[in-house]
Amino acid sequence: MQQLAKKQLISSGKGKGGGFFLTDEQFENLTIKDIYENFEGKEVFTSCLLGLKQCNGDNPCPIHHLAVAVKEKVLIMFEYKIKDLKDLGSVMQMMGVPSDL
Repeated sequence: MQQLAKKQLISSGKGKGGGFFLTDEQFENLTIKDIYENFEGKEVFTSCLLGLKQCNGDNPCPIHHLAVAVKEKVLIMFEYKIKDLKDLGSVMQMMGVPSDL
């Protein structure tokens, strides 16, 4: 949480009644992707899942095409803002996730 506060993705307050919180602006604009990239780095969405340096559409690894399809779905979900998570059911429905999960 402190790492997110240092990058001003969330806010924090000290002392009695302090803690971590979102300002109105953070609540309106913060995405899941912002938080994830803070911990995993931006390259996680573009790098090969097998760790190969030369993996791309012209020189794919054995799981490249599957990985691209999965990453596209994940990126759609990760673009949702924190404020949208209150309606997570509609996010999952849009992604085609069965409601019984």
